[in-house]
Amino acid sequence: MGIGAAPDASVYGDVGSDTLGNVARAMGGVSLSNDAGGGLGNIARLEGVAATDRPWAAWGLMEPASAGKDSTAGHWEIAGVHLTKPFPTYPNGFPAGVVSEFEKRSGRKVIGNVVGSGTAVIDQFGAAHQRTGAWILYTSADSVFQLAAHEETIPLEELYRGCEIARAMLVPPHDVSRVIARPFRGKPGAYGRTSNRRDFSIAPTGETLLDALARDGIPRAGVGKVDDSLRRPGAIASRHTGAMPKGSKRYGGGSRVTTVGCSSPTL
Repeated sequence: MGIGAAPDASVYGDVGSDTLGNVARAMGGVSLSNDAGGGLGNIARLEGVAATDRPWAAWGLMEPASAGKDSTAGHWEIAGVHLTKPFPTYPNGFPAGVVSEFEKRSGRKVIGNVVGSGTAVIDQFGAAHQRTGAWILYTSADSVFQLAAHEETIPLEELYRGCEIARAMLVPPHDVSRVIARPFRGKPGAYGRTSNRRDFSIAPTGETLLDALARDGIPRAGVGKVDDSLRRPGAIASRHTGAMPKGSKRYGGGSRVTTVGCSSPTL
């Protein structure tokens, strides 16, 4: 998780990013005696964690070397591939030409095409989506093309197929890092996202750690979306996690709560 902001945080609007520090402050301090003894408090000031002159472990932090702050870039970097140019983002939504081409290829109209929180977007456009059968398209500060669809309105297989269509057509200069399927269920006013999310990431531009391990016959395992982010089907035995319950509180203040892939240094 992030511990303070990297030198380029201002480029991404993330000045003050500090996931671990913000968690400690929100809780009024944390008790992490083992980590403190290892040198955690030497990295940055954390409420409730003291620095030590005689740490029992090596300690330090990593700052991302790749351009951008997208989750895909972070997963690539931790697996050995650096990104020299940030993936494109769309603070005003996708261009009309991109939207119309996707409508033509997918056979459905698009509503939304906004920047926003996934749950808010579903609440805003869910009823119209169910009435018309149109895709809900949205993006965020990250380089993502997200399609939301009610599982009873557009079957999961069609949603995934629509994402595959988008992935195939999103080439430079619109080579977004991820196309994300965002299925949901429920009724207007009580919609909830399901755990059937899938990420369709752009393929890494070079050999990853997974490739090297697979070549040498070394077993690989992952948790969450690592297989999607590294786009190596069959190269890793991955266990995806379930959806976060609606209404769950999420602490932070960093741009992401993940491993690497943000403008926050990482433990």
